[in-house]
Amino acid sequence: MLGIFLICILNLPGEWLKFHHDLRNTGFQPELKGCLTSDSVRIKWQTPDSGFAKFAIVDINNDSIPEIIAGNYWDCKIYNFKGKSGSILWSYTTGGSVVTSPAIADLNNDTVLDVVVGSYDHKIYALNGNTGTLLWSYITGAAVRSSPVIADLDNDTKLEIVVGSYDSKLYALNGEDGSLLWSRTTGGPVHSSPALADLNNDTTLEIIVGICNSYLCVINGIDGDILWSYATGNIVSSSPAVEDLDGDGKPEIIFGSGDSKLYVLNGDDRSLLWSYTTGGSIYSSPAIADLNNDTIFEVVFGSSDYNLYTLNGETGALLWSHTAGEFVHSSPAIGDLDGDGNLEIVFTANDGMSYGLNDDGTLLWKFDNLYSTEDSDPSIGDIDGDNELEAVIGGTGYLKVLDGGCPAAVQEKARSQETPSLYVQISNRKLLLRYSITKKSDVCLKIYNTSGELVKTLLNTNKVPGEYMVKWVPTGFSSGVYLVRLTACGKNCTSKILIVK
Repeated sequence: MLGIFLICILNLPGEWLKFHHDLRNTGFQPELKGCLTSDSVRIKWQTPDSGFAKFAIVDINNDSIPEIIAGNYWDCKIYNFKGKSGSILWSYTTGGSVVTSPAIADLNNDTVLDVVVGSYDHKIYALNGNTGTLLWSYITGAAVRSSPVIADLDNDTKLEIVVGSYDSKLYALNGEDGSLLWSRTTGGPVHSSPALADLNNDTTLEIIVGICNSYLCVINGIDGDILWSYATGNIVSSSPAVEDLDGDGKPEIIFGSGDSKLYVLNGDDRSLLWSYTTGGSIYSSPAIADLNNDTIFEVVFGSSDYNLYTLNGETGALLWSHTAGEFVHSSPAIGDLDGDGNLEIVFTANDGMSYGLNDDGTLLWKFDNLYSTEDSDPSIGDIDGDNELEAVIGGTGYLKVLDGGCPAAVQEKARSQETPSLYVQISNRKLLLRYSITKKSDVCLKIYNTSGELVKTLLNTNKVPGEYMVKWVPTGFSSGVYLVRLTACGKNCTSKILIVK
């Protein structure tokens, strides 16, 4: 059977399946660009009340304009905000603080997206995304601070939910009705949000999660058995990212620990690829991206030593660090903030500031939130339907949407530097290669092996501006890593895929 491990965004349009959106923890929509430049950042809208830390950006009611789904620490509610204006579409009251990131998918196959969150009242809630009405709830033995993840664990075409609790258990629930599939005692509270990936090439998903007893655990998604664990020197509340960092065709696990180290483990045998020691505990969840377009992934994360770090993903070597005014517990979001064709980084620190950094670590902008952003994990998306990225910032203060509104000179610079976008999905064992161009151009879509040899030309034609999709079934290809390269408008855009048999 042909299997595909996709080293890019796994969510289908309209879904937000886990903490910070995807396996790389990027927290953004890759096909869009923004206008958040140094002279243009402003508040588009903010909530009248404070206490919003984590959120999801999804067009939940299918009106072509995204909403922001967010839980509140103070009033114990889950809110659905209209992205364009911040008006409340619905809210639901739980019995405790809500600090988890919502996971969003169609749980019961009724074509309506549903919302899953955890609460300090020990419960996991599933809500109808259109109305906010309760579908079901499941009670654990303690507060739920771990953000849920949604996937088909047992290959039955139905969705399951995996989430941890402070009762020292990990739970797998039936997405349709919330019934328990299995639970696993972990030996310590679960604050970390799980990641799911096929680490050992057996066509089933493994669950990767940090435990507050200093271990990272890998758990069988079918029955909850612990496959292996890795001991660090302190609690692991960082949510792991998964990516093939060294180009060997096998995914690595990237996570931080309270022992001040960032770890990268080989996913198939738990061996240490490399680690990096900072000057403080790491509660930040790492984000993975090719910031400088050199086909090598970078790892971006914060530390309690006041720094945001960017490391070479292959070697763990420090590329740069940026010093904030306080602890950096925030998990960074990555996207093209200013429309220049390069990726930038958004993060917050406990000094109440939001930071936008260029791909080399230099400051793009800094914004004073006036209130603490201690627990905020910013996200980036098109909030108002204008096809440009905005940044969403929260914390113990107000939830804010930061917009750009680029000056004409900045818009012209962005247009002159525009890069074609490439977005890859999996659907029924096919790759769906979606791309967009902004001007008439010759377009080439080619597949290369890791030696740089051309192995397949999918497209070689001339296209007018617009969005397009190419379907490809990679039959006849041996297992391994391949590069999908789009060439248009005189520029290249590349994504990696891994084919396994």
